[in-house]
Amino acid sequence: MAVLNALAQHGHTIIMDEHNMRLAVEANWTIVLGRGTGPGGGQMVACGKPEAVAASPPVKTARNLL
Repeated sequence: MAVLNALAQHGHTIIMDEHNMRLAVEANWTIVLGRGTGPGGGQMVACGKPEAVAASPPVKTARNLL
């Protein structure tokens, strides 16, 4: 996490595909893709600051962002 914070502090943009909620909760912007896998997946379900995404009803992982 220290390396990512250092990059961000120097003005770099960091984009990650992350499933580790301990790391994802540190993000300043979250995009959730879903609902499911295969043909039903890949749709943007929610995006915004983690607190706003956590309050979004269709996000299954929302409770992990709090």
